[in-house]
Amino acid sequence: MARRARDRGKAPREIPRRKENRMNTPDRATKSGASAGVAPAAGASAGGESESMRGTRRWLVKTEPSAYSFADLVREGRTRWEGVENPLALIHLRSMRAGDVVLVYHTGSEKSVVGVAKVVKGPYEDPSAREATPKKPRKKAGASGDEGPRHAVVDLEPVAAATTPVSIGVMRLDPACQGLDLFKSSRLAVLPIPAEAWASIAKKAGLPA
Repeated sequence: MARRARDRGKAPREIPRRKENRMNTPDRATKSGASAGVAPAAGASAGGESESMRGTRRWLVKTEPSAYSFADLVREGRTRWEGVENPLALIHLRSMRAGDVVLVYHTGSEKSVVGVAKVVKGPYEDPSAREATPKKPRKKAGASGDEGPRHAVVDLEPVAAATTPVSIGVMRLDPACQGLDLFKSSRLAVLPIPAEAWASIAKKAGLPA
């Protein structure tokens, strides 16, 4: 298994950690998703929303490349994204569905979007999770959508590597990206991305919009 998004409340950041190899192998990360073995998407939209993306939800997940990089995901072909513990990040993870698309963001010194992946299996209980204390029932989901597995994980597959990684500094200056949770909480390892922001980031990165 792979701990990708360790975001405890006191951790300095939401950095994912990996550990086992089922679909994953514990390896040093390569430098950037741009060097990964998935070819950059051809015909990326210059803006707006493509027909194929309508009705698709968009997300961003963070990972420390020295622990697990986009290139690792490309090499493995599919991975279980696990280890998310922050309550809000878990709500987002439980809201993912197969077919959703996900920007992969390298933390650490890179702080950039380096590729795009897709959800190929929606939320399910982490098979490696062990309860330290007895389960407490969670409230039923309301508007928050907080329902589903207690220790939720999803499976991701790579789609395309960015031709040009898009840094957080570039995104901060982009009017389409204003208000993103990415700028508000460094500990949030999973977050939604509005369509307009996605299109702008994808255009800069050479990714499918």
